[in-house]
Amino acid sequence: MHRSGTVFLEKKVFKMLKDVNYIDVRDKYTRYYTYFLKIGESEMTEKDFKVIKKFLRERALKEKNLISYEGFSGVNFKSLRKNSTQQIFKDVKKLVEDFDCKIILVLREQSSFITSHYKRYICRGGYKDIYNFIEDEIDLPNHNYYNYVKGLEKVFGRGNIYLLLYENFPSNDTTGIKAKTIRALLDFIGEKDMPELDSSANPDSKISKLMNRTINKGYEDLQIRISRTINPGFRSGFNPKGIIPVLPIPTFSGLRFKFIPELILKNRFFEAMSTKYEMPKELRRKIKRYYLEGNKRLGQEYGLNLPDAYLKIDQK
Repeated sequence: MHRSGTVFLEKKVFKMLKDVNYIDVRDKYTRYYTYFLKIGESEMTEKDFKVIKKFLRERALKEKNLISYEGFSGVNFKSLRKNSTQQIFKDVKKLVEDFDCKIILVLREQSSFITSHYKRYICRGGYKDIYNFIEDEIDLPNHNYYNYVKGLEKVFGRGNIYLLLYENFPSNDTTGIKAKTIRALLDFIGEKDMPELDSSANPDSKISKLMNRTINKGYEDLQIRISRTINPGFRSGFNPKGIIPVLPIPTFSGLRFKFIPELILKNRFFEAMSTKYEMPKELRRKIKRYYLEGNKRLGQEYGLNLPDAYLKIDQK
């Protein structure tokens, strides 16, 4: 699922596997990536299915193959989504019908998940405040994880879904929960060797913080405030009437188009200058109340040791 630590898994774990073949569909330098984008963004044609299935067959080199792509979970912004989540599940099932398929799903507590999506929305050209963003862009029922997993099971079958929690991948882990979680995942997919994770005897040292820096980090408070001011002038998927177009960047595979404010603001200088962005407290409590019962059912039925963030509502 988007914004749930899957990039960390792809870069630090999946690419290091020895007994399992990792199929990287995030490689934007191949012509196939545009076809994968269609999974959530448009109705797929028979040609689209044929091209992606050919890609998978060519890269399925071992008995055990691992395919990772956030788009398999759907598109979370209402304005960009063309298909229902259930239709996307059915399309993915059709794409992998030649394989004995199991699903790995990474979840993130919903208020944190939505906050991360808001940062992404601003980073990609949005400019609304978080209240209007949620009203216009977030389909709240779609993120009831109990119902979401049940929807997956209807398509892929009970017992074929392996659940992971974003909260078990802290960037500076002194408890060992990250290694324990990854070891259990590797046992599930049939990988013997544990990849070497970044660690340090002193997790607060500068070198440890650099090594364990959050991958795919989103905007923080200063970046969001600047972006909400300047984004209306720039054209983007969230603001097609903007005056200033995206910037073409030459690559080995041709031109890629970049949103100019993101090029300017997404760097370590602005990260260092900015304090962390937090969802307003009352809004966070409202979001947590909305998902509380679903989270309880999820934890009970699937034997998940959910952190308090899923099951308790802050009173402060």
